[in-house]
Amino acid sequence: DPIGMESAIFNTNLPAIGGNYATGYAFNTITEALEPLPFLNLSGYAPAAGVSANVKDVARFVITQLKQGVTPDGKRIVSSTNLLKTRKPVMSVDVWPFDLMYPKATSRYTAMGWAIAEQPNGVKIEGYTGGYEGFTTDMTVIPDADVGIVIFTNLDIYSDAFSSIYFFAVV
Repeated sequence: DPIGMESAIFNTNLPAIGGNYATGYAFNTITEALEPLPFLNLSGYAPAAGVSANVKDVARFVITQLKQGVTPDGKRIVSSTNLLKTRKPVMSVDVWPFDLMYPKATSRYTAMGWAIAEQPNGVKIEGYTGGYEGFTTDMTVIPDADVGIVIFTNLDIYSDAFSSIYFFAVV
């Protein structure tokens, strides 16, 4: 692995990693209690939910994005030209869920696996939000500020891009 994401695995058999993974939870509206969810093998859904990694390794990915193809260890693994092509806006998306994720944005786009929003103050936000039964994730970069944010939860509160709504509502 050129970035050093040693924990990253394809989700073909997650329990085989020896129990060192989070249990997902959801709020049961009938019992009004949090309940653990069983592990779901989502290998058939890949690439969505197709990879698991810990927050430290995803942070390495974000750092490599911010350094335009240079890993946290200083090794170039992709040219900045090619890396930035993955974050080039290709389609305007002023529709749900992007309007919820970026409520203040003056423009919203998708790119190759990225959502991109330009805020009224000129701040350009690029990120990816995801999740599945019992988990919510958010990965965001603000390239001009050299800021990266990674949020992982093991609670099924995804509810239409939950983590992004609260973060981007204040940016």
